[in-house]
Amino acid sequence: MSNGPDDPHGRSGDGVEWRVVRSRRCEPCQAYLATYRRAVELGAAGGRVEMPAEMKARLREFLLSTLRDVK
Repeated sequence: MSNGPDDPHGRSGDGVEWRVVRSRRCEPCQAYLATYRRAVELGAAGGRVEMPAEMKARLREFLLSTLRDVK
């Protein structure tokens, strides 16, 4: 099972070895890493939305009632 992204040459694994060794001199690796970094940035930026007050209140009530039931 892979612990990280597959590299552009079809190998899988944690990605550390190919990123460190090959990325500095391999154009396909550079392009892949640039795309991967940008995808991570876009995903993180899109997820930053303020939770509506009503949803916060409902979530809080749900969690409190769930915790009371566990005891």
